[in-house]
Amino acid sequence: MASQTDVVNLALTKLGQDRVINISDDTEPARVIRANWDLTLDYLLSSHPWKFAIVRAELAALAAPPLNTWSLQYLLPEDCLKLVQVSTDWIFYSMDVQTFELEGGRILTDEGAPLPVRYVTRITNTGLWPPQFARTMAMQLAADCCEKLTGSNTKGEKALVELERTITTARRMSAIERPPQRPNESSWLRARGD
Repeated sequence: MASQTDVVNLALTKLGQDRVINISDDTEPARVIRANWDLTLDYLLSSHPWKFAIVRAELAALAAPPLNTWSLQYLLPEDCLKLVQVSTDWIFYSMDVQTFELEGGRILTDEGAPLPVRYVTRITNTGLWPPQFARTMAMQLAADCCEKLTGSNTKGEKALVELERTITTARRMSAIERPPQRPNESSWLRARGD
């Protein structure tokens, strides 16, 4: 598995920059990458439901009901970057089914406590990242830091093309890890089955 320095050095190599020994080095490339690391990581993790970063939790209802049509509200976990699913008895509803609403860092719903959820969390240990995500992070860093480190629009455009290609491959590989999804049964299908 890749270390943080491996990810940084791949990004710098793609930009034609010298490699660093450690991200804490006192060099311009290390300082620029370090300044962008956390925001880039959170952005990339929240951009897709990466399988390695999905966790489950059961949330307790807040004491005060919401000021709208829903009867209960739940605070999203602090480490939640993207809510993936909300369920009842671990029968998950897709984000497209209106059994809840997100508002102000809270889940508003009529579902009773505890409320099971799945969400993307922040995984900072690069040793837990699959290789395709580590490469995607490196390409995202290269694209984000290109102008500051190289001043070259051409290298920036190349970095963006490589990033798009890497994201497509990484998302496809992550999707393969997902079990087949049963489509939601529509009223039309239920009527035909009777």
